[in-house]
Amino acid sequence: LHRGMSGSCKLKIETINVNGLGNPIKRSRVIFKKLGYINSFYSSYKNSRRRGVITLISNTVNFELIEECSDKYGRYVIVKGRIDNTVVTLVNVYAPPEEDKTFFNLLFDKIAIMSERILICGGDWNTILNYTKDTTSTKRYKNIKSKNLNILIKDAGLCDVWRVLHPLERDY
Repeated sequence: LHRGMSGSCKLKIETINVNGLGNPIKRSRVIFKKLGYINSFYSSYKNSRRRGVITLISNTVNFELIEECSDKYGRYVIVKGRIDNTVVTLVNVYAPPEEDKTFFNLLFDKIAIMSERILICGGDWNTILNYTKDTTSTKRYKNIKSKNLNILIKDAGLCDVWRVLHPLERDY
């Protein structure tokens, strides 16, 4: 999800879900990249085997931190900074899998307070935004979580970048 970026931006964003690293079998399948290129990292990890997100910023990115916050449950980290003198807010989310309208409302309230100019959101939102294109399920209903998140996304002026670039493709 993003707001405010021009078509000429060359910033590369990658998200990886490493769910289940507490399981030795899954842990052995994780391939570590050389981390010598990391300039800064911002984490919501709270000494638990569950949840937690991390935002890594390459040392090739001219990044200057303005503000950072995370919630006490390790479900998000919001990083606001400057990249080449342009203010950017990066939001990395692990949304609770259960229905929790309060979580999304509080998160979007926090984003509204912290963000300005460019806003980029990623992570695991634990919901389906478009049931027609983002699932193989024959059920075409929208759960309340999906409906509420779509409303918040629209109200915040955000868009699903992947869906904008691939409007007809069925992939997830």
